[in-house]
Amino acid sequence: MNRNLILVVSIGAALGSSAAFALKSKRPVLVSKTRSGDPGDDYSGFALASGSGRFVAIYTEASNLVPDSAADAEDALLLDRKRRTLTRINPESIDGRGAIATHASQKGRYFGIASDIADLAPGTDVNDLYDAYVWDRVTGEFVLVSVTMSGEAGGGTRAHVSDDGRICVFQSASTAFDAGDLNGVTDLFVRDMEAGVTTRLKARGGDETNGTTFLWGITSDGGSAVCVSGATNLVFNDDNGVSDVFVHDIAGVDASVMSWPAAGRSNGGVSSAAITPDGRYVAFDSSATNLVEGDSNGAFDVFVRDRSSGLLERVSVGPGGEESPAGSTLPQISANGRYVMFVSSAENWGEATPDGVSQVWIRDRKKGETRLLSKGAGGIADRSCGLSSCSKSGKLVFFATAATNLVPGLPADVNQVYEVTIR
Repeated sequence: MNRNLILVVSIGAALGSSAAFALKSKRPVLVSKTRSGDPGDDYSGFALASGSGRFVAIYTEASNLVPDSAADAEDALLLDRKRRTLTRINPESIDGRGAIATHASQKGRYFGIASDIADLAPGTDVNDLYDAYVWDRVTGEFVLVSVTMSGEAGGGTRAHVSDDGRICVFQSASTAFDAGDLNGVTDLFVRDMEAGVTTRLKARGGDETNGTTFLWGITSDGGSAVCVSGATNLVFNDDNGVSDVFVHDIAGVDASVMSWPAAGRSNGGVSSAAITPDGRYVAFDSSATNLVEGDSNGAFDVFVRDRSSGLLERVSVGPGGEESPAGSTLPQISANGRYVMFVSSAENWGEATPDGVSQVWIRDRKKGETRLLSKGAGGIADRSCGLSSCSKSGKLVFFATAATNLVPGLPADVNQVYEVTIR
């Protein structure tokens, strides 16, 4: 399984003063471990948390985290942090086939799953492609959502599901979902689980989008999706020639661009985004230099758009508001928009970070403070980190890294999953 194809596309002024840190965090805690505390013996990553942080879906290729795992296991695991249990979501991985969680609903009942396991939902999937599913944690049932016009599995990934389990949005390059699909690019599709209908999200006037679109999140009610798209016909006057961030109305064809300045278009592209459960805040990264004043680092930065006020703020800045020449990307944001987590290899934010090694940072937008999270018992992570998710409050953050110094006894060069609690 190519996990990067499933989940990864590519890679304002500060609020208040920043004299002393009020923002504090505990040391990272290893999550990808056995019942006896041993770390996973192979890659683990992409930890997706429910709103409370109790339930966390983890992708792993490790063979020692749950019983009866094959040496070539590719599994989606469920961590119940309250009961301290780690269990396999999908059936046992066979012949290199497996599953990966792509989304956790806020209430923690429903999870989006991408899998190439045949008949994961019995009698539905024999196409040898990755397909999009919704897994119900309570019943244990898998439901195929990448369902074509003929009722067959059509191929799809990155499934995101509403809190009530009715609406699921996924992405696919298949033309089997819509007879008029002639654009030859990846589109977003909506599956109404109750009505049993799959529809394609389109551009203005009901036209096909004319550029590839990638899904990055949906609101908890399933009403809106945030996506990164190279399409030029989602909104008027999109002539900047780069990918932008849009919030798309799932029930219609309306889309709003998030990554432009107050006047004109952005002069740089976007690679990733996140949206709060109520849809008010959108966090995204951008290489544009004209979104806020003083952006002169020539690198990707992380921004937050308040859709209520329209204000745009750069949050990938240091404790004193200083920008970094290193890029910042892969944002996550708390439900109230206060905390924003992101990855950056910044070296001028008051920490002795290793040269060129991406770290996990958190920005408190209310207090104007920035703090390093990927710092453990043995110091700052000595390998690059990838941010996975956060809880609704933003006080629980999950990330993955092959660092060897965050906790004792780690195997060399094996990606592990960690959690950090913000105090």
